Amino acid sequence: MNRIIILLLMLTSLLFFPSCRKKEPYRIGISQCSQDGWRMKMNDEINREIMFHPEATVEIRSADNSNERQIADIRYFMDNGFDIIIAAPNEADAITPIIKEVYESGTPVIVFDRKINGDTYTAFQGVDNTEIGKSAAHYARHLIGEGGKVIEICGLKGSTPAIERHEGFHRGATAEGISVVASASGDWTYESAVPVADSLLTAHPDADMVYAHNDRMAIAASDVARRRGLKMKIIGIDAAPEIGIKAVADSVIDATFLYPTEGYRLIRTALAILEGKPYERVSTLPLSSPVDITNADILLLQNGSLNEETEKIRLLKSQVDDFWSRHSAQTSLFYAAVAILVLLVGVLFLLLRTFWQRQRHQHQLMEQNRLLEEQRDAQKELNEQLHAATQSKLVFFTNVSHDLRTPLTLIAEPVEQLVRAENLTPQQQVLMKIADKNVRILRRLINQILDFRKYENGKLDVNLTEVHFGSLVHDWTEAFHAIARKSGIKLSVDIRLPDDFTIAIDVEKIERVFFNLMSNAFKYTPANGSIRFTASLADGKLMFAVADTGRGISVEDLGNIFDRFYQVDKVHPNGSGIGLSLAKAFVELHEGSISVESQLGVGSEFTVNIPVRHISDTAETVTPGIISESVVDAELGEIEPEPQEIDADKPLLLVIDDNEDIRHMIRELLSDDYVMIFAANGKDGLRLAAK
Repeated sequence: MNRIIILLLMLTSLLFFPSCRKKEPYRIGISQCSQDGWRMKMNDEINREIMFHPEATVEIRSADNSNERQIADIRYFMDNGFDIIIAAPNEADAITPIIKEVYESGTPVIVFDRKINGDTYTAFQGVDNTEIGKSAAHYARHLIGEGGKVIEICGLKGSTPAIERHEGFHRGATAEGISVVASASGDWTYESAVPVADSLLTAHPDADMVYAHNDRMAIAASDVARRRGLKMKIIGIDAAPEIGIKAVADSVIDATFLYPTEGYRLIRTALAILEGKPYERVSTLPLSSPVDITNADILLLQNGSLNEETEKIRLLKSQVDDFWSRHSAQTSLFYAAVAILVLLVGVLFLLLRTFWQRQRHQHQLMEQNRLLEEQRDAQKELNEQLHAATQSKLVFFTNVSHDLRTPLTLIAEPVEQLVRAENLTPQQQVLMKIADKNVRILRRLINQILDFRKYENGKLDVNLTEVHFGSLVHDWTEAFHAIARKSGIKLSVDIRLPDDFTIAIDVEKIERVFFNLMSNAFKYTPANGSIRFTASLADGKLMFAVADTGRGISVEDLGNIFDRFYQVDKVHPNGSGIGLSLAKAFVELHEGSISVESQLGVGSEFTVNIPVRHISDTAETVTPGIISESVVDAELGEIEPEPQEIDADKPLLLVIDDNEDIRHMIRELLSDDYVMIFAANGKDGLRLAAK
């Protein structure tokens, strides 16, 4: 099925996408240094030429005689990935670095009209401005005769046309026998040239001619001369139809020299570079004769006719583009229709195939649903049975605990008295200590089971008492110092509570929580380890914690450590699994929380948080509870049997058991008949047996 879909998509793409595949047009960026009549004429020629080249587009920007703006325009073209950049530098010194940067980046660059410093460009197109200056000097000699005086108004300082036209005119003037009496810069604009001309004519009213580097400055000089009533010849350069030629036809100036634009050459050269065709790297445009009153009208008529033809060409191109757009749309529509037809046939086939497969899959799903429902019903029944079994176990354990409580009490009291008896042999003393220790453990376990059952049935009450918690836990921790010294464990206590701090708690339940956490810490912390108890206030809550450097608890077990009957494997599997769960229940009855942080091989820290509340203004005196030095020593202390004498005549007996009290009891019972060695696990036992 996947192969069929792929074939249909490939066929559709072959039918539809040929009309869409179209090469991206070249992008040509043109940076003009200004926006005068001559450059507008060139822009018209560029736009006219680009109409014949659909493979390229043009974007023209004008810097308005600003170096900074022209640099920004060129960088815009470079940053936006234009294929080629064409620029007329405003000033050579300022623009040369950016032109060099573009050229060295690999983007072709054409410099036209004005030059840069050096030859870091792909091509150059321009007129020999020095020769134009010489031609203007020759024509001036014709107008004013030998010995005439000329005022020169130059273009922008630093622009190469102004420099070359100045040098060419001065060479020609020397050769023709005329003199330049004054020279100043008019920055190419009418507005800048007016005050310059006014100043020069004031200083030299007897001058015969004004030579301006472009027509706009020439017109400015003519206006100033007429205002002053001075009659003199005025010539300019550029011969833009709407400015220079019109000024000659209207007798505003006497003549202008045609400065060739030939924008079409720029476009053709750019396309030749982009397409890898031959091109002329340095192209010097030919000079033409001056425009005066004898030919100005004819040139204006020709320009008007050219503009009309250009508009006709533009209109025709627009119509052709519209035709091709419609043709392309129709072609695309045809291919789309064919593709849709092919897809419809394919979709119809796939729908039929899918329908057949769906029928088959539906039958399979119905069968699977039937099996899943049977499994669900079986699982539900199993869960109900498991729940019932769990409840039955709890009821059974509770009932058994009730039944064991009375005989255990009857056993516990005589055992306690015998432990204190002074007429027992050392062997009897050890056996009675073992019995007393395990009677206490069994009684605590029975109490835990009964309390946990009450908690689950919601019958476990909280009897609050206002107490000085600091002095209370100080007494509790004192009971553990003796066993800490015997076990080689460092016990530190840090109680940071105000002296007058009181809190309402159920003392018996919090005491059992404390005993559970501390006894666990002592059970699983080895000799030379440390246990730390801390208590403080934080955010309106009483916080106390027990931290040890014991075996730690794995990440897998941490999430279940407070679950009912959960035992942490390989760490302390011999516990009942109910102590921490009951401690959590006691804390939650106080609307508090208990948490643990642990790392294997590093240790554990249990933290209890209980909200501070009060039921009285004064603290009550609390009677001693379950925690005392004797109770702690009886449950956690090591039972030290009498050392056994080695008798070579006695048989050797290896005893393997993980319970230390059982090992002690067997030692006391059989030590008279055997030489005994002990192991806490099978691995150690095999090692001892091999010896």
